[in-house]
Amino acid sequence: MKENGNATPRQMKSDGQQKLPVALEAFDIVRETLIAEAGNTEEVRQALLACDEWIANVVNYSGADDFSFICRSDGEAFCISFSDNGIPFDPTQSAGTTAEFEDLDLGGMGIELIRQSAKKMTYVREGNYNILTLYFEFNASHKRKKEDTVT
Repeated sequence: MKENGNATPRQMKSDGQQKLPVALEAFDIVRETLIAEAGNTEEVRQALLACDEWIANVVNYSGADDFSFICRSDGEAFCISFSDNGIPFDPTQSAGTTAEFEDLDLGGMGIELIRQSAKKMTYVREGNYNILTLYFEFNASHKRKKEDTVT
């Protein structure tokens, strides 16, 4: 991980969340962690697209200077929670887009991609923090595939 051009070790918060740089490079950390936890499957790659979109939103629009994430599994659901201290923004209340292809660069498509990729998306504002949790259903075989990729 690089911060301001200097290599820095990864930092964990006291609650187990992994600190991220407020930079697009945060995606590399999330990708590495998610693949290590759930394997390198098509389902995981789809989840990573949603994560990449959320990271871009935080980096480009939130004004945050504190950003972290945690991922966990409870049975078949795999949850990825992002926390940032940026301006309040609840993507679950964001209207879906029906934009024509020519108008896609006007915004809104990233949130729609997240909505379509995740089984469920929840948001809470705790103190000065936005907390977005994305829930994904991975095939039960993801555990076996993860073990296969570790060998």
